[in-house]
Amino acid sequence: MDWPAATNLGGYSKYVNSVVITAAGAALGEITITYNGSNLGYGSTDPTLILAPYINGTDTAGAPYQDTLANAITDGAGGSIDWGCNAGSNTGSNACGVSPSGLGSLLAKHAPSECR
Repeated sequence: MDWPAATNLGGYSKYVNSVVITAAGAALGEITITYNGSNLGYGSTDPTLILAPYINGTDTAGAPYQDTLANAITDGAGGSIDWGCNAGSNTGSNACGVSPSGLGSLLAKHAPSECR
């Protein structure tokens, strides 16, 4: 089950329709922000921004490790959490090797620089 439950939109405002955190599976911990397209000039399309947690640290043998949160938990790896993000492009996240499972649709001009 995702947080918040399907009946709850989580945080929302004039510009944000919902914030949902994936609670299971390969996309564990991913945050999907769905924006209000009408208030951002997208018309009836509600764009999204996807943030994905990655563990950047060491595996159980002490070797360097970088992978998704779900895989890190399975592998018993530990380290710091880095975040990858996807708006309408994922060039920045791909360059760092931390790309979310899906591609968002938020235009680059509205996205954080790392997500463009």
